[in-house]
Amino acid sequence: MEEKGVSGSFMVISEENTDSLYPMILGVSCAFLALRQLPEPDICDEKWSEIRNRMYKGSALVGLLVWTVRRNVATTEKMELVQNLAKAQIEIAELKKRRSEDAKANEKVVCIFAGREQSWFDERRKLRQQIGAVMNDMRVVEAKREKSVSEVGEKMKEIEVILQLKDKMIEEAERRRLEAEKKVKAAENVAEEMRESVKSEVERHSNEISKHKTAFIELVSNQRQLEAEMGRTIRQVEAAKHELEQKERLVLMNQRLSMELVRMHKDLEQKEHILSAMLRKSKIDTAEKQMLLKEVRSSKAKRKQAELESARWRAVAQSKHDRNSLRNMFSKHVSAKSDAWNHKSFVDDGIEELTDAKQLGNWEAENFEVGVEHKHRVEIDAFMEQLRQKDDKLEAYNWRLMSTELESKRLQSHIEALNRDIVHLRQDNAKLEGILFEREAKLHSMMMHSDSSMPQKLRLDAEIVDDTVWSRVKVVKRKPRQEMKAVAEENDRLDNDIVLTIEPPNKEKDCGSTSTWKMDVHALGVSYKVKRLRQQLFMLQRLTGKKQNCTNTNGEDLDNGRVKGFDALMSLLNKQVDRYQSLQGKIDHLCKRMQENKLNSSSTTARLDDDTKMMEHFLEETFQLQRYIVSTGQKLMEVQTKIASSLVGEAEEIEKPGSFDIERFGESLKTLFRETQRGVEVRISRIIGDLEGTLARDGFNTWRRL
Repeated sequence: MEEKGVSGSFMVISEENTDSLYPMILGVSCAFLALRQLPEPDICDEKWSEIRNRMYKGSALVGLLVWTVRRNVATTEKMELVQNLAKAQIEIAELKKRRSEDAKANEKVVCIFAGREQSWFDERRKLRQQIGAVMNDMRVVEAKREKSVSEVGEKMKEIEVILQLKDKMIEEAERRRLEAEKKVKAAENVAEEMRESVKSEVERHSNEISKHKTAFIELVSNQRQLEAEMGRTIRQVEAAKHELEQKERLVLMNQRLSMELVRMHKDLEQKEHILSAMLRKSKIDTAEKQMLLKEVRSSKAKRKQAELESARWRAVAQSKHDRNSLRNMFSKHVSAKSDAWNHKSFVDDGIEELTDAKQLGNWEAENFEVGVEHKHRVEIDAFMEQLRQKDDKLEAYNWRLMSTELESKRLQSHIEALNRDIVHLRQDNAKLEGILFEREAKLHSMMMHSDSSMPQKLRLDAEIVDDTVWSRVKVVKRKPRQEMKAVAEENDRLDNDIVLTIEPPNKEKDCGSTSTWKMDVHALGVSYKVKRLRQQLFMLQRLTGKKQNCTNTNGEDLDNGRVKGFDALMSLLNKQVDRYQSLQGKIDHLCKRMQENKLNSSSTTARLDDDTKMMEHFLEETFQLQRYIVSTGQKLMEVQTKIASSLVGEAEEIEKPGSFDIERFGESLKTLFRETQRGVEVRISRIIGDLEGTLARDGFNTWRRL
């Protein structure tokens, strides 16, 4: 390795010294050549010595010239190397500048990424805050649910206390009955008087009961009329919705008309530009026409000049002809005359050609002017016709727009009036329901009072009267969209029932014993509330179905999540309504079976063992239904929490009209569910109480007979 380095350095040194050795070698060779050709020194004289010196000097000069040439070549190469080095330094500076710019760009990118990262952190913090708010809402809902559970427990305790009081009252009634029986055995006269007084009191109570029942039937008829009116209003609302859809279509048509107007305005602007261009063109044509007129005038002036020139030439020719005839006499007269005739014919031909050319130019100018004017008039007429058609279309569109606006205003006012009517009908319905429940409570209290005060036989007679009265009443469930004919038939039947209830009790006893389970206030209330729930859920589903068609494409994933959550909520609500409907059907079926068993019984005063077992079986089924109702109430609590968290929580997300309040709608749904649950519980409790009372009465009668 060391030998290779030394040899390399030697080669570099030898290459650097070759440029300086070349001229020296050339000078020495020239000197040797001169010395070889010159004679010896002893022979040479001064002349030859001088020549030799000059040759030495020449060889030295030649070597110096060669060396200078080599040095110039080296300097040029060095200059090229310096230029290349300067170029390389410039490129290095440009690369450094680009690198600094890239560094600045990278720094900007890092700053942008840091800003984005900070915004992500802020968004994550906001999401955490929202999650905390949702957790707080869940805690509030849990607290409300616990509070409602505690309230339900307190209500259950109150019901137990009431049942204990009822048991005590029954025991006291039994004790009083025993004492009354002992007193009847002791004093028959007092018993007969008491029976007569009790009969009068029973008649009075029966009359009061018949009055209350007629009032109750009137309330039921009013409620049915309200349902029919609500059906009509619903149909009117649907018609209004249909008209509203037509209005939306008209609004879309108005938008299209406005777009057409904009397009027509653009066309008018384009036509105005075209008209201005045509006016400019007409101005240019008039300018060209004026130029042509100027040319015609100039051609006329030239024509006059040509005529004057031809007249002058004629005069010159005539004078020349006269002069020639005086000098040459007859011989030259013939030749001069022929020359003058030729010259005259030539001048006349030139003048005729000039006049023909001028006439042709004038004719072409006139034809061009007429064609331009005709074309211009045709274009202006066509443009005016298009403007007239556009004006007619604009006027028609304006009239249609005004008519659609008036129609939309009329529909809006009609919808507002329908909304007000619906609100009034709902208020009236709520008032009638309150009156209905009050009358039912009074009737129930009077029945309990009459049961505790009258003896067994008279109570059975009152039951017969009750059966005959309530057998005339039929509950017919109809849809709110039925025709008015069915409503009229229902009112006719109701009038017949009212007439039958006003008849005397003696005639009612002949009608036979029918169902006491057909007419139940709570059954009517539950069926009506289930129907209301169906309508409310249907309206909510239609409303949300319309809003989901207008979802934003930017938030498609979020909208899909919301739609899935809402579908789950709707399925849960529909299942809960189906539970209540199935409960209602089971209770109705149980009541029907109980009525059939009562009709098939052999006696109204004493029942057989099979009937007692059947009643016990009915009581067991009623307890099973009660357990099912309790589980349904527990599921109702979950449904209410779902409504509070899902439906009301997304109130701001759902785009809704100005007259619709989704929070109030959710509260009304929860209220309807609670009232339905309460109605079912009250109905099953009444059935259980009636069955237990009937079994207790039968047992007491059996014990008494024994």
